[in-house]
Amino acid sequence: MGTIKGLIARFKTFILNMKIREKIITIYIIGGFIPLLVLITYLINGTQNIIIEQTKASEKSELSVMSDRIIETMRIITDVSLRMYFDNELEHIAFNEYSSYDEMVSDYIAYDTISNYMNYYYKEINNIRMYLDNKTIPSNNRFYGINDSILSQDWYQETMNAGGSSVWNYVYDDINRRSYWCLTRLISTKAKKNVGVLMIQVRTQLLEDLFNKRQYETIFVMNDEQIVISNRKDTDKEQLLNLIKEYKRDGSNRVTYRGEDCVMSVMPLKYRKTKSRGLIVSFQPYRTLLKAANDRNLEGFVFIICSFVMSLTLIYFFSNQFSLRVKLFHKQMHKAANGNFNFPTKMEGKDEIGLLYDDLYTMIDSIQKLYAAIYEEKIQTEKINSRQKDVEFKMLASQINPHFLYNTLETIRMKARCNKEYEIEELVKMLAKIMRRNIEVGDKLVTLKSELELVEYYLKIQKYRFTDKIKFNIELFCDISKYKIMPLIIQPIVENAFVHGLEEKEATGEIYIYIEEQENLMIHVIDNGLGIPEYKLEQLREDMNNMDELHKSNIGLSNVHQRIKLLYGEHYGLTITSKEQVGTSVSILLPKGITDIQ
Repeated sequence: MGTIKGLIARFKTFILNMKIREKIITIYIIGGFIPLLVLITYLINGTQNIIIEQTKASEKSELSVMSDRIIETMRIITDVSLRMYFDNELEHIAFNEYSSYDEMVSDYIAYDTISNYMNYYYKEINNIRMYLDNKTIPSNNRFYGINDSILSQDWYQETMNAGGSSVWNYVYDDINRRSYWCLTRLISTKAKKNVGVLMIQVRTQLLEDLFNKRQYETIFVMNDEQIVISNRKDTDKEQLLNLIKEYKRDGSNRVTYRGEDCVMSVMPLKYRKTKSRGLIVSFQPYRTLLKAANDRNLEGFVFIICSFVMSLTLIYFFSNQFSLRVKLFHKQMHKAANGNFNFPTKMEGKDEIGLLYDDLYTMIDSIQKLYAAIYEEKIQTEKINSRQKDVEFKMLASQINPHFLYNTLETIRMKARCNKEYEIEELVKMLAKIMRRNIEVGDKLVTLKSELELVEYYLKIQKYRFTDKIKFNIELFCDISKYKIMPLIIQPIVENAFVHGLEEKEATGEIYIYIEEQENLMIHVIDNGLGIPEYKLEQLREDMNNMDELHKSNIGLSNVHQRIKLLYGEHYGLTITSKEQVGTSVSILLPKGITDIQ
């Protein structure tokens, strides 16, 4: 026990013997930097999972956009296929047994529906073909006779089994000798007689361009087995289809693809007008996600080091300045204790040490005067006392630079935005605009629209303050875009309504502002506040026209009234009506001819 007390005593002595600069730096390191370092290290370690999850969410969002593009294409193609039903000309070609080649060519030329659709939807449709069971027509790129080869193909059998529903497949075209993403559908007459099988080949160039812009390998798969589009030529189809069977639901999964650890994201096509299944699958190498997280951690670590170095430099600078000032104060105190009163009258700075130095000099000055009084005659005592000096310390109020103020408010707004304090952000933004207008106001006219925006900012700030206790409404009964008015003639009136009418009102306060255009421009500000007693209203009207008898409580209204009269003439200004416990109405009368923007 005694050993512990001895260690505590030595530690206390060690602390007391430390220089002030060393104490400040030690306090910063122990009380500030070390806890901050521990906290930031913990947060950095947790950012890896956060960044990975954010990347997954971003990938899902991008796949959703691609899915919407594909579904939009499917919707267009499906709509075209539905329009092919009950086409009399098509049914004529399908069921007519042609006896001559000229008759068939004439019907082909007359039937322009397919060409019209292809011309209109040239970005989406590559070709439209009808497979007809008509032995009298030769096969071509538009009409194709059904033979045993066609009957045996899977896509044809699936289309026939679908009974008129749309079917989507990736089909090899014997004519063009390549595969196309196609919609196939059995077309029938109103009497349920089969006309033929419609095939619409999709032009996938735009979709391929969309896929090729992707950084990661992305594949569009139909029916869990047909690769329609891929932005990589070396896609491992077998492994891809196996993974789809295992993870075909919407979401992200960590898998091994082509020998690499990847995040597999799956986005099903949610298109209800077909039973065919479509998926968009992407593979993000896990090392890429980890690299992004590690880069962010490295940035955080570098930021911590830079912050520590900068903070330590600032602490060292300020502590050194503080230590030098303490040493200077100690030096002058030591000189004064030895009877040497010859030292500077002031020390730079207005901090506590500077004030102590001023007090020291005042004390030394008093001591010097006391020494002088001892050597003088007693008769001069009252004379000395009558000439006592009153010492006043005045604090200079420094004017804040407007740019510094705006930058500070912007910093507060961005900090609130980062912390998702959107209401604080909005308040600071509106306050900054109001302060800018008040500081920059001059004798130039401003637009009526900008003045109303300023009033709306003020009202919104007050609404944040009083919540549901305050309601306001601004209505325009004329076009205000052509008007310019003097600055700050509406806001003081609105502010006066709050201060004298609504602040002490227990019920909900309302302010209604409306602007109308008659022989003159009229701006009305109406509140349902406490109102003004009749005798005070008469006094207010007199004071508004007499600047020499101005009351402080009415200076805003009087100032606006006098400014309007000075600029526009005696016929214009403010008109005030009020009734106790009902409210107050202030109308601003302005001439149209002067306020119009020429």
